[in-house]
Amino acid sequence: VWLRPGSRVKGELIATDLVVEGELRGTIRATGKVDMRATCHVIADVTASRVAAAEGSYIEGRIDVSDASGESVGYSERRER
Repeated sequence: VWLRPGSRVKGELIATDLVVEGELRGTIRATGKVDMRATCHVIADVTASRVAAAEGSYIEGRIDVSDASGESVGYSERRER
């Protein structure tokens, strides 16, 4: 699922992978990756096996990153310094 800039979603969103560039309020559940881009405005609890958040993104809520077995997943920094 891809929420483009200017899109507005309120409620529960369930997907394999999700890219957020617009506004989302509610709950996100993804079995794959949630990619929150710089233009996003997210007020939601997020559960996914992988999460990426761009610099400049607005995120408010709880983020739970775990694999299908419920085990916590490690963190890796990917931006260049």
